[in-house]
Amino acid sequence: MGRDKVKKLAHQQARELGEALALAKLNSLGYAAYASPAGALGHDLMVVVDHGTLSIEVKTRQHINSESEISRWPVLMKTKGDADLFLFVALNITTMSPNTKRTYRAGSSGCGCWEVSD
Repeated sequence: MGRDKVKKLAHQQARELGEALALAKLNSLGYAAYASPAGALGHDLMVVVDHGTLSIEVKTRQHINSESEISRWPVLMKTKGDADLFLFVALNITTMSPNTKRTYRAGSSGCGCWEVSD
């Protein structure tokens, strides 16, 4: 199947895949990380570190040909701004491979994200 036949995943499917890949990456790096229960209020992942537990909000965007197709990372800071970290996953749909972006503390500059209104 050529790139011209590949279609992006449904938003929910991409979100769940991004969260699963982020969790797998954290575990493979030796962190004790776990997913928040499905449908639970709060953040996507929790990770245990030396000084306690951090909440992580995972944001997944998908692209087909080039990561440059992703120009924005919308974040609703009103409901997600209290996360300890944001983890951005750029998902290549053609190869089904993620590129995990740097994590950022909530409210940090250079985040590449912006607040969206309701």
